[in-house]
Amino acid sequence: MDYFGILKRAWDVTWRNKALWILGFFAVASSSGGGTSGTSNSASWRQSGSTANLEPLGAWVDQNLALIVAGVALLVVFAVVMFLLGIAARGGLVHLVNEAEEGRPVKARDGWAVGFRYWGRTFMIGLVLALPIIAVIAVMVLMLFGAGLGLAAGVDSASSLAGLGFGGALCCMLPVFIIVIVGLGFLVGVISELAVRYGVLQDVTFGQAIKRGWEDLRAKRGAAVMWLVMLLPQFAYGAVLAVVSLIVLIPVFLLIAAGGVIVGVLLLLLFVILLLLPGAVYNTFYSASWTIFFRRMTGAETVVATPAAGVGHGYMPSPPSSESETPPAPPIDEEVPEA
Repeated sequence: MDYFGILKRAWDVTWRNKALWILGFFAVASSSGGGTSGTSNSASWRQSGSTANLEPLGAWVDQNLALIVAGVALLVVFAVVMFLLGIAARGGLVHLVNEAEEGRPVKARDGWAVGFRYWGRTFMIGLVLALPIIAVIAVMVLMLFGAGLGLAAGVDSASSLAGLGFGGALCCMLPVFIIVIVGLGFLVGVISELAVRYGVLQDVTFGQAIKRGWEDLRAKRGAAVMWLVMLLPQFAYGAVLAVVSLIVLIPVFLLIAAGGVIVGVLLLLLFVILLLLPGAVYNTFYSASWTIFFRRMTGAETVVATPAAGVGHGYMPSPPSSESETPPAPPIDEEVPEA
């Protein structure tokens, strides 16, 4: 499997078919990717807030509380709509990249139609695969909550040692929980990419799609290596995004803290909107990479023969003639008598 050839082909498909960016835009807007920029943003906010006067910001919040509540409500509605469209866009991207590889026209409306047709299947694949991670996180949160209650109740009682012991045991279990979550994240990430493509391209149920993705991973058909290879562009994109975010957002937060709330918020919204374009392109490239890998893994990739030297692109040899050739005249053995 030529993994870097897959990445090159995926970028070519992404760049040549701009219609894919529309679905990539909605897919990235509904995803939770951007944790790196979110972490850097909060860190820069804490740094600026510790040295700046936040009284103008507090006064502005008090005067515009109703406007803030309405804005939050609109953001919630917007997030729900983007989530619904994002699931359809994910399935539509898979379909359109497959259409491009098959040499058929790539049209955004066809991608939306297929995406909504398989919306429930794509949603169920994501939900079922996310349940183990949700369960592990829930157990970890409950243990942390129980440890906090035990320590709080045992401060002035005989159960203080028990509470401390439980808290210490929990601290020892945290690395185990982290390892389990990372391992589950790897499994879910690989199986999810394969399962969505089985569901959309081979039209199987979400249960069968998940089963086939798991079987491909167990059979070592290259999906795990593909997941590792995709970390390279993901890290590169995240690093560039983090650097740009720090350069732009620190002055914006300082402006907000200094009292320029409206201007700062508008600049922040403008920056977020501008980030959606490279996010759409990268998400399209990511989806295209997995779709092309899936086609090659399942044997659906069309092999195009390389033209021979000297033959122009698109050259087609002339078909053999179906007409029979005129047979040569038989030899004349006898002389023709003279008149």
